[in-house]
Amino acid sequence: IMNASLVQTTEESVSQTTVVEETEEVVESEDKAEASVSLEAVARYLEDVIKAFGAEAKVSVEASSREVHFNIETDKSGLIIGKHGKIIDALQSLAQVMDHRGHHRRVAVLLNVGDYRDRRAGILESIAERTARQVLKTKQAVILDPLPAFERKQIHSHLSQIEHVKTHSEGVEPNRYLVVEYEN
Repeated sequence: IMNASLVQTTEESVSQTTVVEETEEVVESEDKAEASVSLEAVARYLEDVIKAFGAEAKVSVEASSREVHFNIETDKSGLIIGKHGKIIDALQSLAQVMDHRGHHRRVAVLLNVGDYRDRRAGILESIAERTARQVLKTKQAVILDPLPAFERKQIHSHLSQIEHVKTHSEGVEPNRYLVVEYEN
C-alpha cells in the first residue's frame, strides 16, 4: 500500500515539474509577442503623427538585439525630415520614449526616410574630417554646432581614429555640442 502511494506522489511531482517548464516557455514566447506588438504600436503611432502633419506614410520595422529601425516610406519626405532634420529627430525621440516605456532593456531607436540617414552620415563624416584638418593645422579647439546624441556619437567615433585629435561633449540637451581639440 505504501509503495503505490509513493509511486503516485513521484508521478505527480514529475508532472508538476513538466508543467512549470512548459509555463516558462509560454511566458517567454508571450514576452516576444508582446515586444513585437509594441514595435508595431510604435510604427502605427508614427504613421498617425505623420498623417496629422498632412502626409501619408507607411512605417516598417526592423529589429535586432541592439537596435530598432523604423523605415518611413512617403511621397513627402522633406516634410517629415524638416529643416535641418528637426522633425525626423523629434519623431525619433518620441519613438524611443514610447519603445523604452514598454521594455526593460534599452535599445537604440533609429528613424529613416528614404536614404536620409545614409546621406546625413556622409555629411557628418565630412564635417569630422574637415574639423580634424583644421584642429591639426591650427592646434586650436573647434566647437561644433549642437547635434543630437546619436550624431555626436558618429563624429566621436570617426575622430577617435585620428592621431592627436580628441573630442568631448559639453552643454545640456538639446544644445549639447562637440569640442574637438588638439592632443600631443
